[in-house]
Amino acid sequence: LGKLVLLCWLNGCLCQWGTHLMEVTLNPKTANPQLVLSSDRRSVRLGDERKDLLNCHERFDTAPCVLANEGFSFGRYYWEVEVRDAGCWAVGVARKSVKRKGHLRLTPEHGFWTVEMHMGKYWALNTSPALVYCKERLHRVGIYLDYTEGRVAFYNADSLETVTFISGLACPRGGTLV
Repeated sequence: LGKLVLLCWLNGCLCQWGTHLMEVTLNPKTANPQLVLSSDRRSVRLGDERKDLLNCHERFDTAPCVLANEGFSFGRYYWEVEVRDAGCWAVGVARKSVKRKGHLRLTPEHGFWTVEMHMGKYWALNTSPALVYCKERLHRVGIYLDYTEGRVAFYNADSLETVTFISGLACPRGGTLV
């Protein structure tokens, strides 16, 4: 019965995805100097060396992170991130106001709601990181954000299997997620 409810909920979300499919572009002003963005700003990889870039307040200085140009302050959205060849990665949503200097923790307390792959295992980075079981290696991660309800869900975009679901997304009144 639990699986049947999940599938119904998943199908309900799928109906919404078609109308809210986002094309996310990356913001080069936020990119850590070791990251290399593609010319269309739709992909990123870790470079061999750190670039000599202006260390502005928007840029992540130590963590290999980059934010999207798009911001969300209401509604429902779905987008996909290809992680096929990446050995270690984290994807999700963050408050626009997240700390970008020094050591970062990608947890809700610090304004991040993410899933990561590290050392061949998948983790939901909640207050306490939780190991997530996936039937197969993830190649594309689907991210469904319901800003109004305060939920984000992560899917295997190839099989539509739910990877994890996080509720309690909190953003200060008028805050924006990226």
